[in-house]
Amino acid sequence: MKTKRVMYLPSEEVLREQAYLVSRGVRTLSLAGHFHLAEESDPAVLLRTATHLERYAEANVIPFVVDHGDGVASYGYSESRWALDLYEWTVKDPSVPHEQRHRIIGLLLGYGTPAVSRHEEEGSGRRFAAAIS
Repeated sequence: MKTKRVMYLPSEEVLREQAYLVSRGVRTLSLAGHFHLAEESDPAVLLRTATHLERYAEANVIPFVVDHGDGVASYGYSESRWALDLYEWTVKDPSVPHEQRHRIIGLLLGYGTPAVSRHEEEGSGRRFAAAIS
């Protein structure tokens, strides 16, 4: 039986792959994607997304949807509750410094400390204060 795909989610194959990577310990956390909520916290959309992700979860993998509280939600799979709690705190708490937020997420996604350092050192030097109009 074919399941109806939620429009903003990636394909079944992508979701299965992300759950597989987490289940095999390749990643602590896998972000399958982000989407914008029409309303700041649309419970129906969040529930529909979570239900869809649960279909492709491997054993011992936690499917999740995190409402960032700013009209954006992210979704994916986690290998542990503490990793998911750390990710949620990182993206929701405005007191987490921007620089630390990216470091924490990089480590949770499975990047080693040398890769996180290289990303910072070799990243773009563009640091625009205001958008170009």
